[in-house]
Amino acid sequence: MKRLYIFLGVGPLIFFVWLFAAGAGQYMTPLSFLLFLVVTYAAGVIPASLACFVDHLLSDRAGDFKRAGITALAGCIIVAATAAIIFQRVDLGLVPVGLVGGVAGLVCSLLSMKAA
Repeated sequence: MKRLYIFLGVGPLIFFVWLFAAGAGQYMTPLSFLLFLVVTYAAGVIPASLACFVDHLLSDRAGDFKRAGITALAGCIIVAATAAIIFQRVDLGLVPVGLVGGVAGLVCSLLSMKAA
């Protein structure tokens, strides 16, 4: 259960920080900042849950760093596919979004190793 809490808490937060640092927060008011945080978490629940499921499946079958690498790859693919569905397009502009999903999957997987 700790693994799910880590993925649902940290994964969307990493995506929010990336969007904020990429310039989305440049002209935000405090109210729009909170709304943006809520929307980011709402959109990130399903990809984070799927990456958590992949990490859970690999917890008994793979070594720690192999599991983290595969979870990062799964996070990258899941987030890129989710963005492709939401924005209804497939092009190279989705690569940075997928990479953020990979970083979030890697960080969450490594954190879940420490929590277990």
